[in-house]
Amino acid sequence: MFSMLDPRWADVQIGNSTVRMRIGGSLICCLAEVLRYEQPLYDPATLNRWLAQRGGYDPKSYMLVGDPLRLLGLNAVRPCDELGKISMSALYQALGKRQNVLIAVSRLQTLRTPWVWLRVLGVWKNDFFCDDFLCHDPTLPPDFQEPVRLLPRYARPNQKLEDVIVDAAVIEWITSE
Repeated sequence: MFSMLDPRWADVQIGNSTVRMRIGGSLICCLAEVLRYEQPLYDPATLNRWLAQRGGYDPKSYMLVGDPLRLLGLNAVRPCDELGKISMSALYQALGKRQNVLIAVSRLQTLRTPWVWLRVLGVWKNDFFCDDFLCHDPTLPPDFQEPVRLLPRYARPNQKLEDVIVDAAVIEWITSE
Protein backbone atom coordinates (compact mmCIF):
# COMPACT_ATOMS: atom_id res chain seq x y z
CA MET A 1 0.00 0.00 0.00
CA PHE A 2 1.30 3.43 -0.93
CA SER A 3 1.50 6.29 1.55
CA MET A 4 1.60 10.01 0.75
CA LEU A 5 4.17 10.30 3.54
CA ASP A 6 6.67 7.89 2.00
CA PRO A 7 9.99 9.78 1.91
CA ARG A 8 10.59 8.57 -1.66
CA TRP A 9 7.85 10.92 -2.95
CA ALA A 10 6.44 12.91 -0.02
CA ASP A 11 8.14 16.13 -1.18
CA VAL A 12 7.44 15.68 -4.90
CA GLN A 13 5.21 18.40 -6.36
CA ILE A 14 1.93 17.18 -7.83
CA GLY A 15 1.83 18.07 -11.51
CA ASN A 16 2.83 21.71 -12.02
CA SER A 17 1.32 22.85 -8.71
CA THR A 18 3.08 23.84 -5.51
CA VAL A 19 1.19 21.14 -3.60
CA ARG A 20 3.42 18.36 -2.36
CA MET A 21 2.45 14.70 -2.43
CA ARG A 22 2.45 14.62 1.41
CA ILE A 23 -0.44 17.14 1.39
CA GLY A 24 -2.59 16.26 -1.61
CA GLY A 25 -1.35 12.96 -2.99
CA SER A 26 -4.06 10.61 -1.75
CA LEU A 27 -5.69 10.10 -5.16
CA ILE A 28 -2.35 9.51 -6.91
CA CYS A 29 -1.37 6.97 -4.23
CA CYS A 30 -4.69 5.14 -4.64
CA LEU A 31 -4.44 5.10 -8.44
CA ALA A 32 -0.82 3.88 -8.31
CA GLU A 33 -1.96 1.08 -6.01
CA VAL A 34 -4.65 0.02 -8.49
CA LEU A 35 -2.14 0.16 -11.35
CA ARG A 36 0.64 -1.77 -9.69
CA TYR A 37 -1.10 -5.12 -10.05
CA GLU A 38 -1.22 -4.80 -13.83
CA GLN A 39 1.61 -2.35 -14.47
CA PRO A 40 4.06 -2.68 -11.56
CA LEU A 41 6.34 0.07 -12.86
CA TYR A 42 4.05 2.74 -11.40
CA ASP A 43 4.61 4.10 -7.93
CA PRO A 44 3.07 7.47 -6.95
CA ALA A 45 6.09 9.51 -8.09
CA THR A 46 6.27 7.74 -11.47
CA LEU A 47 2.51 8.05 -12.04
CA ASN A 48 2.60 11.74 -11.08
CA ARG A 49 5.43 12.41 -13.55
CA TRP A 50 3.65 10.41 -16.28
CA LEU A 51 0.41 12.36 -15.78
CA ALA A 52 2.22 15.71 -15.72
CA GLN A 53 4.03 14.96 -18.98
CA ARG A 54 0.77 14.10 -20.72
CA GLY A 55 -1.34 17.07 -19.58
CA GLY A 56 -3.20 15.05 -16.98
CA TYR A 57 -3.38 17.95 -14.50
CA ASP A 58 -5.07 21.33 -14.59
CA PRO A 59 -2.13 23.76 -15.08
CA LYS A 60 -3.34 25.94 -12.19
CA SER A 61 -3.97 23.16 -9.68
CA TYR A 62 -3.22 19.54 -8.95
CA MET A 63 -6.64 18.30 -10.09
CA LEU A 64 -6.79 15.65 -12.81
CA VAL A 65 -8.30 16.86 -16.08
CA GLY A 66 -9.36 15.28 -19.31
CA ASP A 67 -9.18 11.54 -19.42
CA PRO A 68 -5.53 10.64 -18.72
CA LEU A 69 -6.53 7.35 -17.12
CA ARG A 70 -7.71 5.99 -20.46
CA LEU A 71 -4.11 6.17 -21.69
CA LEU A 72 -3.23 3.82 -18.83
CA GLY A 73 -6.01 1.40 -19.80
CA LEU A 74 -8.32 2.53 -17.00
CA ASN A 75 -11.82 3.92 -16.95
CA ALA A 76 -13.23 5.79 -13.95
CA VAL A 77 -16.99 5.59 -13.45
CA ARG A 78 -18.81 7.75 -10.91
CA PRO A 79 -21.45 5.51 -9.29
CA CYS A 80 -24.30 8.02 -9.01
CA ASP A 81 -28.04 7.70 -8.84
CA GLU A 82 -30.43 9.68 -11.05
CA LEU A 83 -30.10 12.72 -8.74
CA GLY A 84 -26.31 12.76 -8.99
CA LYS A 85 -25.80 11.47 -5.45
CA ILE A 86 -23.26 8.70 -4.80
CA SER A 87 -25.11 5.38 -5.03
CA MET A 88 -24.23 3.16 -2.09
CA SER A 89 -25.82 0.15 -3.80
CA ALA A 90 -23.53 0.72 -6.81
CA LEU A 91 -20.51 0.81 -4.48
CA TYR A 92 -21.58 -2.44 -2.79
CA GLN A 93 -22.19 -4.02 -6.19
CA ALA A 94 -18.74 -3.00 -7.45
CA LEU A 95 -17.11 -4.37 -4.30
CA GLY A 96 -19.05 -7.61 -4.75
CA LYS A 97 -17.56 -7.88 -8.24
CA ARG A 98 -14.07 -7.23 -6.78
CA GLN A 99 -13.74 -3.99 -8.72
CA ASN A 100 -11.46 -1.20 -7.53
CA VAL A 101 -13.46 1.35 -5.56
CA LEU A 102 -12.03 4.71 -4.53
CA ILE A 103 -13.91 7.07 -2.24
CA ALA A 104 -13.29 10.65 -1.17
CA VAL A 105 -14.17 11.54 2.40
CA SER A 106 -14.30 14.91 4.07
CA ARG A 107 -11.60 15.82 6.52
CA LEU A 108 -12.82 19.23 7.58
CA GLN A 109 -10.29 19.44 10.40
CA THR A 110 -7.64 20.03 7.73
CA LEU A 111 -7.97 23.23 5.77
CA ARG A 112 -5.15 22.49 3.31
CA THR A 113 -7.02 19.64 1.61
CA PRO A 114 -10.72 19.34 2.44
CA TRP A 115 -11.00 15.69 1.42
CA VAL A 116 -8.88 12.59 1.13
CA TRP A 117 -9.17 9.65 -1.27
CA LEU A 118 -9.18 6.09 0.09
CA ARG A 119 -9.14 2.73 -1.63
CA VAL A 120 -11.96 0.51 -0.37
CA LEU A 121 -10.78 -3.03 0.29
CA GLY A 122 -14.04 -4.51 1.54
CA VAL A 123 -17.07 -4.21 3.79
CA TRP A 124 -16.91 -4.54 7.57
CA LYS A 125 -20.15 -5.89 9.03
CA ASN A 126 -21.29 -6.00 12.62
CA ASP A 127 -24.66 -7.08 14.00
CA PHE A 128 -24.87 -4.03 16.26
CA PHE A 129 -23.69 -1.23 14.00
CA CYS A 130 -24.22 -0.11 10.45
CA ASP A 131 -21.92 -1.32 7.70
CA ASP A 132 -18.48 0.21 7.42
CA PHE A 133 -15.76 0.08 4.79
CA LEU A 134 -12.30 -1.34 5.30
CA CYS A 135 -9.93 0.99 3.51
CA HIS A 136 -6.36 1.65 2.63
CA ASP A 137 -5.67 5.16 3.90
CA PRO A 138 -2.71 6.76 2.10
CA THR A 139 -2.52 9.51 4.75
CA LEU A 140 -1.07 7.03 7.24
CA PRO A 141 2.70 6.46 7.58
CA PRO A 142 4.31 4.05 5.10
CA ASP A 143 5.02 1.46 7.81
CA PHE A 144 1.29 1.24 8.68
CA GLN A 145 -0.08 -1.33 6.23
CA GLU A 146 -3.25 -2.49 7.99
CA PRO A 147 -6.68 -1.63 6.57
CA VAL A 148 -8.60 0.91 8.64
CA ARG A 149 -12.31 1.22 9.24
CA LEU A 150 -13.74 4.34 7.63
CA LEU A 151 -16.30 5.43 10.23
CA PRO A 152 -14.11 5.52 13.38
CA ARG A 153 -11.43 7.43 11.47
CA TYR A 154 -13.48 9.98 9.48
CA ALA A 155 -17.08 10.12 10.72
CA ARG A 156 -18.62 12.29 13.39
CA PRO A 157 -20.63 10.45 16.08
CA ASN A 158 -23.77 8.82 14.66
CA GLN A 159 -22.85 9.77 11.10
CA LYS A 160 -23.81 7.17 8.49
CA LEU A 161 -21.47 5.74 5.88
CA GLU A 162 -23.28 7.43 2.98
CA ASP A 163 -22.94 10.82 4.72
CA VAL A 164 -19.15 10.54 5.04
CA ILE A 165 -18.47 9.85 1.36
CA VAL A 166 -18.30 13.02 -0.75
CA ASP A 167 -17.21 11.44 -4.04
CA ALA A 168 -16.45 8.00 -5.44
CA ALA A 169 -15.09 6.25 -8.48
CA VAL A 170 -15.14 2.67 -9.65
CA ILE A 171 -11.91 2.07 -11.55
CA GLU A 172 -12.25 -0.48 -14.32
CA TRP A 173 -9.69 -1.91 -16.69
CA ILE A 174 -10.53 -1.19 -20.31
CA THR A 175 -10.71 -4.44 -22.22
CA SER A 176 -10.64 -4.67 -25.97
CA GLU A 177 -13.44 -6.79 -27.34
